[in-house]
Amino acid sequence: MILSVTGLRRSFGRNIAVDDAQFQLEPGEVVGITGPSGSGKSTLLKLLAGVLEPDFGEIRLLGFDAISARRQAQERMAFVPFSAPLSEDATGEKMLRRVARARGLSGAEARHAVLQAAKATQLDEGFSKPIELLGRGQRRRLALAVALMHEPVLLLLDEIDQGLDHHERQGMRAVLTDLAQDRAIVMASRWLEEIEAVCNRVLVLYRGRIVEDRRLTPEMSLITLYQEAMTLRGGRR
Repeated sequence: MILSVTGLRRSFGRNIAVDDAQFQLEPGEVVGITGPSGSGKSTLLKLLAGVLEPDFGEIRLLGFDAISARRQAQERMAFVPFSAPLSEDATGEKMLRRVARARGLSGAEARHAVLQAAKATQLDEGFSKPIELLGRGQRRRLALAVALMHEPVLLLLDEIDQGLDHHERQGMRAVLTDLAQDRAIVMASRWLEEIEAVCNRVLVLYRGRIVEDRRLTPEMSLITLYQEAMTLRGGRR
């Protein structure tokens, strides 16, 4: 087991953003988190990533307490927010080399890590082109490549598909499918079509609570499942 979440809760004043979240993740799982705007998708990811602290609950990564040992946990996971910062004054290769040096890698070890991350994300022109000239799809791939530099066992992706055109979404689907072979991925998205194309499991949130936790099968319609969940609770997509 990679991740275990029990009784997780986070509030902002009187607003409960995440309410009693409980689930587990195994290697190879690609889990989509979806729900209406304000349902707690991004907050849940930030709790898992250690960006926010929960009011209550437990997060265990590879068996150890990821809340009390936050730094240790963050060395084994990677969080890619929607607006991941990139170095506009460099090429993709130069930025990846900076990250390698910051992680204590040098020489052949650093070159290998940079090339592996670029290959895994199919970075292509984003490797040698100035970052300021990259399109949205290549910028997302570069942010993902940066996240892979320390070989995390858990990838947390917040709206990585938002704003991509059809061609870029198709490419990102292929990248994420390959990356899931030896790690777990959790991706928050409002686009059910993307979750259905990439994920093998879905968590549906409504007002901070997980109201559906389903394994996806080719016969299942995620759109129908989502609509039924929202109808039962009076919510909307």
